[in-house]
Amino acid sequence: MDFTNDPTWQQAHRLTLVIYQLTMMFPPEEQARLAARMRDVAIDLAAQIAAGEGGAQGAAARLAYYLLLARDLGFMTSNMYSECHTLVTRVQQMLDTP
Repeated sequence: MDFTNDPTWQQAHRLTLVIYQLTMMFPPEEQARLAARMRDVAIDLAAQIAAGEGGAQGAAARLAYYLLLARDLGFMTSNMYSECHTLVTRVQQMLDTP
Protein backbone atom coordinates (compact mmCIF):
# COMPACT_ATOMS: atom_id res chain seq x y z
CA MET A 1 0.00 0.00 0.00
CA ASP A 2 1.22 3.50 -0.83
CA PHE A 3 1.25 5.28 2.53
CA THR A 4 1.03 8.68 0.82
CA ASN A 5 -2.64 7.92 0.05
CA ASP A 6 -3.41 7.43 3.76
CA PRO A 7 -5.35 10.48 5.04
CA THR A 8 -3.86 10.05 8.52
CA TRP A 9 -0.34 10.11 7.13
CA GLN A 10 -1.24 13.13 4.97
CA GLN A 11 -2.34 15.05 8.07
CA ALA A 12 0.76 14.00 9.99
CA HIS A 13 2.98 15.04 7.08
CA ARG A 14 1.23 18.42 6.89
CA LEU A 15 1.79 18.80 10.62
CA THR A 16 5.49 17.97 10.19
CA LEU A 17 5.86 20.70 7.57
CA VAL A 18 4.13 23.21 9.86
CA ILE A 19 6.39 22.21 12.76
CA TYR A 20 9.48 22.76 10.61
CA GLN A 21 8.27 26.23 9.59
CA LEU A 22 7.35 27.10 13.16
CA THR A 23 10.58 25.95 14.75
CA MET A 24 12.72 27.93 12.30
CA MET A 25 11.47 30.99 14.18
CA PHE A 26 12.58 29.72 17.61
CA PRO A 27 15.49 31.47 19.32
CA PRO A 28 18.95 30.22 18.23
CA GLU A 29 19.62 28.64 21.63
CA GLU A 30 16.50 26.48 21.23
CA GLN A 31 17.36 25.13 17.77
CA ALA A 32 19.29 22.19 19.25
CA ARG A 33 16.85 21.70 22.12
CA LEU A 34 13.10 22.10 21.90
CA ALA A 35 13.02 22.79 18.15
CA ALA A 36 15.02 19.63 17.42
CA ARG A 37 12.81 17.54 19.70
CA MET A 38 9.66 18.87 18.06
CA ARG A 39 11.01 18.13 14.57
CA ASP A 40 12.13 14.65 15.58
CA VAL A 41 8.81 13.68 17.14
CA ALA A 42 6.84 15.10 14.19
CA ILE A 43 8.98 13.04 11.81
CA ASP A 44 8.56 9.96 14.02
CA LEU A 45 4.80 10.44 14.07
CA ALA A 46 4.51 10.50 10.27
CA ALA A 47 7.06 7.70 9.86
CA GLN A 48 5.26 5.43 12.33
CA ILE A 49 2.00 5.97 10.46
CA ALA A 50 3.73 5.28 7.12
CA ALA A 51 5.25 2.07 8.46
CA GLY A 52 2.04 0.95 10.15
CA GLU A 53 3.86 0.79 13.47
CA GLY A 54 2.37 1.36 16.87
CA GLY A 55 3.53 4.26 18.96
CA ALA A 56 2.03 7.03 16.85
CA GLN A 57 -0.36 8.03 19.65
CA GLY A 58 2.60 8.45 22.00
CA ALA A 59 4.43 10.59 19.46
CA ALA A 60 1.31 12.72 18.97
CA ALA A 61 0.97 13.20 22.74
CA ARG A 62 4.63 14.24 23.05
CA LEU A 63 4.21 16.72 20.22
CA ALA A 64 1.08 18.14 21.85
CA TYR A 65 3.10 18.74 25.03
CA TYR A 66 6.04 20.31 23.17
CA LEU A 67 3.61 22.68 21.45
CA LEU A 68 2.13 23.69 24.79
CA LEU A 69 5.60 24.25 26.21
CA ALA A 70 6.66 26.34 23.21
CA ARG A 71 3.56 28.49 23.57
CA ASP A 72 4.07 28.96 27.29
CA LEU A 73 7.72 29.89 26.74
CA GLY A 74 6.60 32.56 24.26
CA PHE A 75 8.11 30.90 21.18
CA MET A 76 4.82 30.94 19.29
CA THR A 77 1.63 32.96 19.18
CA SER A 78 -1.66 31.68 20.52
CA ASN A 79 -2.99 31.55 16.95
CA MET A 80 -0.09 29.39 15.77
CA TYR A 81 -0.53 27.16 18.83
CA SER A 82 -4.23 26.76 18.04
CA GLU A 83 -3.49 25.82 14.43
CA CYS A 84 -0.87 23.24 15.44
CA HIS A 85 -2.95 21.86 18.30
CA THR A 86 -5.88 21.40 15.93
CA LEU A 87 -3.66 19.44 13.53
CA VAL A 88 -2.31 17.21 16.33
CA THR A 89 -5.81 16.59 17.67
CA ARG A 90 -7.04 15.71 14.18
CA VAL A 91 -4.22 13.18 13.75
CA GLN A 92 -4.94 11.69 17.19
CA GLN A 93 -8.63 11.32 16.32
CA MET A 94 -7.78 9.71 12.98
CA LEU A 95 -5.46 7.26 14.75
CA ASP A 96 -8.30 6.31 17.09
CA THR A 97 -10.63 5.58 14.18
CA PRO A 98 -10.30 2.03 12.84
